[in-house]
This record gives sequence, structure tokens and C-alpha cells, in this order.
Amino acid sequence: MFSQAQISSLAKTLVLALMISTLVAIFFGPGLNYDFFFDDYNSLMNDQGQVNALIKSPAQSLNNLRAQPLRPDRNLTWLSFAASYKISEMSPAGFRSINLILHALCSFLVYLLLALFISRNNKLREPSPAKVISICWPALIGTLFFICHPLALNTVLYVSQRFGALASFFYLLGFFAWLKGRYNQAEGSSSWQPWLWYLVTGLAFLSALHSKEMAITLPLTIIVYELYAGKLRFTSRKKILIFCGLIGLTAGLFCFFAYKIGLFNQTWINIGFRSKRLWSPGIQFLSEARAFFHYWQMLFLPLPQTLSLHHEFFPSPKFLDSASLTAIIGHIFLLGSAWKMRWRYPVIGFGILWFYLVLGPPYLFLPQKELLVEYKTYLAAPGAALMICGLLDAIKNKLFLAKKILAGRLIYIIFGCWLILLTSVTWQRRPIFQNQLTLWSDVLQKYPASRRALNNRAVAHLKNKEPEKALNDLDTLLKNHPDYARGFENRGRLRLYLKDYRGAVADLQKTLNLLPDEPELKNTINQITELKKLAQRAVQKENIR
Repeated sequence: MFSQAQISSLAKTLVLALMISTLVAIFFGPGLNYDFFFDDYNSLMNDQGQVNALIKSPAQSLNNLRAQPLRPDRNLTWLSFAASYKISEMSPAGFRSINLILHALCSFLVYLLLALFISRNNKLREPSPAKVISICWPALIGTLFFICHPLALNTVLYVSQRFGALASFFYLLGFFAWLKGRYNQAEGSSSWQPWLWYLVTGLAFLSALHSKEMAITLPLTIIVYELYAGKLRFTSRKKILIFCGLIGLTAGLFCFFAYKIGLFNQTWINIGFRSKRLWSPGIQFLSEARAFFHYWQMLFLPLPQTLSLHHEFFPSPKFLDSASLTAIIGHIFLLGSAWKMRWRYPVIGFGILWFYLVLGPPYLFLPQKELLVEYKTYLAAPGAALMICGLLDAIKNKLFLAKKILAGRLIYIIFGCWLILLTSVTWQRRPIFQNQLTLWSDVLQKYPASRRALNNRAVAHLKNKEPEKALNDLDTLLKNHPDYARGFENRGRLRLYLKDYRGAVADLQKTLNLLPDEPELKNTINQITELKKLAQRAVQKENIR
């Protein structure tokens, strides 16, 4: 039979899981039936509007997993999409329900991580299951921050971002399992228990790599944690040489990989439909350095006017650009502060490091079509939760133990008001994700001349059978962006539909003039040429009449 302590532990676990599930359902459940939007169509369907073959038939993903189990890819996420399709076909609610479940599971893991960090920071013995699940108020507040943050909307309601949500779940699970193994080993648990946790870490890491490639940073996060916590000690010259050799080998492999794919050369990358941008490692680094500061601001002060599915964020032109230079100095200060905190406030310090470990390697150096994207903060948010949790724990230790109960409660009240602000922003923003029209209208409130938003809202108007509104958006688009080939193509097609054949001929010709003569655009150019001939024949018929 179960002991009283085990029954109590199970009850507290169920209460915590129920609370997290309820909050996720309250804040994100009303959006289950929202339409697919943005890249959802590209992920779930092909150009002809048919269901993606990887979703309709999971055999290819399964074969890839069997054939190359160690190769990073996204086959596990494709299998989850296939399961959603099998259960609910193309119902948005069926696909989003899995995203909600993943968010709840990630939230539960965030709580366990925060509670474990706090217990170890307070120099307590490795808690029993009953103590781990006992309510730890700093950890609970950090978890509420993660659950209800408005930036989570971009991952939970954005079906295509299941790639990131599933990878985040396995990432958090792998890191938590590593901590449990290390703590069990330090406490002298039975020899097999730590290795069981390490096995979970390995399996979670492999699963994360098969969900989204960004999870490749998990080993680096573990190594930095071991160094940061002082657990990785070099007691001999041999160990130092081995460690430096591994670091050097890793750096060498990265440089070789970067050289092979041309990262050291200034080049042009596609950043949208038939549009390009000059790219180099320096431009990427400086631009993302600025973007990272925007992520910090969005995490801790997510004002409605600063949040958007799409941001007009331009690359840094040069190193002496004041914004880039300020951002780099700011990041150096934060990283220095994190290292300085490792003894007195290690939870806060490692929260800062978590942010950079998760975002830095995948996004600082590798080419990105979009430089500032809100869904990238999903896995970085636990780092912010660690900072909040560590700060509250430090306040509790200083004020409550000094019998300054009133001041301590006042701090908790302030944090409570801040959480209410976050949840209210999340509640207000959720309806924006109802459909393409509401989504891109919100973007245009922040960026009235946004090329992507004007074009996509025009497409949304067409789907709603509002061609005149679509034409108005395309007119505004081309007035602000006279070199945008896709805009002219879409307006040419629309004018052809509206039987404005002369206008269609002019727009389609302008499209052909703007398109570069590149092999990958040959089919597109041929299609537009045929449309232009069709419009010209219609003009000739009008002239005969």
C-alpha cells in the first residue's frame, strides 16, 4: 500500500498539473478553432492546396528516422502532425489541441526546474518527491509568467510552431533529467538511478533534434551549467588539456561547417518571395545583437503596441552603428553580471545565461530570413522565469528572514500586479489570431507600410470575396514599395480577375522587368508570361469590339 507521504505527493502533483492545464485552457482554449494562418498553409499543404504528403502518409518520416536516427531533422514533429491529421483531419482545433498540451507539459517542466534550482540554491538536501511538488511560491510565480506570457501565443496558436514547442519540451526534459541525475549522484543514491536519468537526457536530446534543429545547444547548456555551478573541476593538467581539446575540436568543426556553406563570404540570401538581402556573418551578428535586446524588452515589458507577428526590422549597416554598438555593450554587461552572480545569486545569473545559450548559437551566426521573430523567445522564456524565481527567492531570504514581513509581501504584491498586466495583454491579443485579416490588420497598425502585411491582407480580402479592398491594399503596397515584384504580380492577377486587362498587362510586364533572370525562377517567369499573353488577347478582343 501507499504511504501517507506518497499519497500526499501524488495529490499535490495532480493539483499542480490540474492548475497548469486549467490556466492553459483558459488563456489559449478559446483560440482552438481559429483559422490556420501564415506558414500553417505552407507546412500543412502544398502549392495546389492538397494535404502535405508527410502528414497524409507518415511512412516517409518513419523511414527517415529508422535510416538515419542520429541525423538532426524534424521527422518527429511531422509524425505528430500526421497523428493530428489522423484524428481530426484538417481541423484547426485538432492541430492546436496538441500545441496546448505541449505548452502545459513545458509549463510543468518549468515549474519542476525552478523548484529544483531553488531547493539546491538554499543548500537543502535533494528533496523527496513530496517536497519537490510542495508549492514553492517563487517557482510558481515564474511558471505563471511562462504559462500566461503574451509571446506564448505565437507558439501555442501558431500551428507551424509545433516544431519549436516539441523541441522545447524535450529540451527542458533533457536538462531536468540531467540535473536530477547529478543531484542523485551527489547525494549518494543507488548507482543505477543517476545513469537512468542520464539515459533520459540522451533520449530527450535525440528526440529534440528530431523535432527542431535549434535543440543542438542542449549539450552546451549542460556544460556551461556544470562550469557555472562549479561541478566541473580540473584537478589535473590532463583534464584541462582534454577539455580544451574538445572545445577546440567543436570550434574547428563549426568553422569547417561555416566555411563549407559559405558563411565567411558576403552573399545574398532570400528573405521573401523574390527578394534578397546582402548577408555576411558580421551583418548577422550585429543585427541579431539588436534583436536580442528587443527580446529582453518583450519578455519583461510586453506592451501591446510593441508586439506583432511580423516586425519591420532592418539589418545593421556597419559596426559603428550606434544601436549595434550599444546592444553589444549591453550584452557584455549582462553576461559579466551573470558570471559575477554565480555565488550569491546563481539562479538569476544562470537565467541570463540560459537566454543566450538558447538563442545565441542558432541565431547569431547562421543566416536568418527574418531577424526579429517573437516565437524564437519560447525556449528563452524559461531563462526569464529563472531570473524572476531567483529574485523572489533572494527577496524572501533577505526580507522574510530579517522579519521584514510587510516589505516582503509588498514585493510579492508588485510581482502579482505585473503578472496581471501580462495576463491581460495575453487575453487582449488572443483574438488577433482569429484569421489572416485580423492578424495582418494588427501588423499594419504597428507598421502601416509593411510590405508583407499589405500583401497578405490583400490575399485575405480576396479569400473573403472583397476584391476592392484587396486592390486598395495592393495599391498602397506598390506606392510604398515600387520595386516589389510579388505585389505587381498579385495586382496583375487581381486586375485580370476584375477584367481590367490593360492594367493587368502593365502590372505583369512590370513583374517580369523586376524579376531577376535566375534558374529557380524560370517556371514562375513562364507562368507570368502566359498570364500576360492572356491579358493581351483580352485587350485585343476589346479593341475589336
